[in-house]
Amino acid sequence: MEDSVTAKIMDEDVKFGFIGRGFRLKCVEFIREHRHVAFKNAISDLPVDPVSISTQVSSAIDAYMSGVIVSDEDVNQWLLTPEGFYYAFESSLKAENSDIEKAKVEKLHDRLDEENMAVLRDYWGPSLQGSRYNDIIEAVKKSTVEDIHRALNSDKESIDAYLAWLDSQEETKDS
Repeated sequence: MEDSVTAKIMDEDVKFGFIGRGFRLKCVEFIREHRHVAFKNAISDLPVDPVSISTQVSSAIDAYMSGVIVSDEDVNQWLLTPEGFYYAFESSLKAENSDIEKAKVEKLHDRLDEENMAVLRDYWGPSLQGSRYNDIIEAVKKSTVEDIHRALNSDKESIDAYLAWLDSQEETKDS
């Protein structure tokens, strides 16, 4: 994995740094803090009736305890939100430019186009999706190749030769 990737934003080459798998642990801290604030807000409006208080406190404690554990799926879901994308964007930008100002981060984020967003998501892939990212990519490739063999009723060698030929055509086009 490269240490950085460059995206073009507002005709400027902007470098983004590697955020790594430790980034997901920072996401857990961020999510947990948001849940804690939500819990505090929920218990701040407790009713005065003792029976209602007991029921609501019990529900609040259950919600709080289940909120302490942040699952892999919770992190994945949060990273798909605009807030999660911005957190990844800012973290990666600061990994390469630690002294960048918040206003500059926001401006670059606002001006990011779809093409460069895809560049960043691809670069962040293993960091955003954990170690499963590479496993998923490899599984899709393997499944696709198996489907091709089955659909064409061909042997592996002839398909592999064809795929190698396609790759060589792509390399020729890029040169």
